[in-house]
Amino acid sequence: MPENSKSQMKGRAAMSQLMKMKDAHNEAKRNCLAKGSCPEYLPYASEDATPCVDGFANGWPCDKVDLLAFIDWTDLGFDNEDIIVGNDMWVWHDTEMGDDYALMGANHGTSFIRITDPVAPEVLGILRTHTGNASQWRDMKVVNDHAYIVSEALDHGMQVFDLTRLRGLSAVSPVPEFESDAHYAGFGHCHNIAANTELQKVYAIGATVDGPGHNLCEGGLHIVDVSEPKNPRFSDCIGFDGYVHDTECIVYDGPDTRYTGNEICFGYNEDSLTVYNVGLSEFGFISRVAYEGSRYTHQGWVTEDPQWLLLDDELDEVVSTVKNTKTYVWNIEDLQNPVLTWTYLSAEEAIDHNMYIVGDYAYQTNYEAGLRILHINGETGELTEVAYFDVFPSRTTAEFAGSWSNYPWLPNNVVGVSSIDYGFFLVRVDMAAIEQEMANRTKKGEMHRYLDTVYGKTAGACPTLVERKECEPVQC
Repeated sequence: MPENSKSQMKGRAAMSQLMKMKDAHNEAKRNCLAKGSCPEYLPYASEDATPCVDGFANGWPCDKVDLLAFIDWTDLGFDNEDIIVGNDMWVWHDTEMGDDYALMGANHGTSFIRITDPVAPEVLGILRTHTGNASQWRDMKVVNDHAYIVSEALDHGMQVFDLTRLRGLSAVSPVPEFESDAHYAGFGHCHNIAANTELQKVYAIGATVDGPGHNLCEGGLHIVDVSEPKNPRFSDCIGFDGYVHDTECIVYDGPDTRYTGNEICFGYNEDSLTVYNVGLSEFGFISRVAYEGSRYTHQGWVTEDPQWLLLDDELDEVVSTVKNTKTYVWNIEDLQNPVLTWTYLSAEEAIDHNMYIVGDYAYQTNYEAGLRILHINGETGELTEVAYFDVFPSRTTAEFAGSWSNYPWLPNNVVGVSSIDYGFFLVRVDMAAIEQEMANRTKKGEMHRYLDTVYGKTAGACPTLVERKECEPVQC
């Protein structure tokens, strides 16, 4: 194991503190709604398509992103007896029938929406949470036409739902409720789930509460073989770096040819970026790196090369006096030695959450700042914001409201966006306008950037160098 690793197992203490912060936010939201003192949390009704004109799409702040549809909680199939809290989302591409379906998570379950026509989405049904206990945290992934759904609800395990059941259904009122097709009880609750469709695996991460038949894997990667979709089987554990908050696992085909064809996982492990070689007979530990300014290493994604990795830290904006969203840009050409190259600083004060990368663009869901789209310079890794759609229009602060996640791999530049507060959005990015703007280099605004120079294997650091460049329309 490399000398910059650590031998002790990490628990759930940091995650527990973060969850308490979000629970406190939700309790304050519940109380202020009861008093009628926070109109920003009142529900919005479902809306039809509206173009982005002069910075707004029917009241939603935007730049080069049009609203195609918005579906509120009631129309998604959730009642309003309690506050509904949105969370993660994913999409099933039905390649046999040519349809697309969104899976929208909330504290009470998962809603299924046909989005083949994004301006006329059809809500087909909901799958209630497994134990009946509500939880703000729910995540889902799709492998072999089946959805695998996990939650922080105690004893939830993993629901398995055959998505082909949605074929041929039409939207009806009231929204019907489904039952799961199978259930996996190898863990109770967990925080996230990742998938490798090529290898037919899912990775449940962040399970720490023990129980009969549970294999917690020290809160790390609990790997499940889903090659038989309705018969998920425990495969292996990766627990030697302790708690993993999120991960991306790929069959590697990048510049570090030592690992070509290997199953590589990039772990976002609370206080480090950790790279694993899962394909070895004994799980290989490739590297583990900390970074200046780390508060809670949350999630990230690699470019399609993969040469660059973008990482978000969920608490650095919360505890810092600098509240602007930060994105840590790593050069990962050498998997044994990832190098923090840039720290991009947004002009917006907001907490970052989930992000994904398609081509040269990163799609970030940054809580109260909404969906932010950044261009990635493939040569230098530098980031430039090019478009946005804000799903929390009343304010933009470093608080836990707004957007949770997005899905950018839909046809015709359509993106799904999950809202914590209001429901599910479908938007379309004006990629032609973005590319024209990038070609002309006439974008007005500010670009902030921190460059952290880190040395050694213990993450000691020189003082942070701060650079600020103001662009009024000049070549920037």
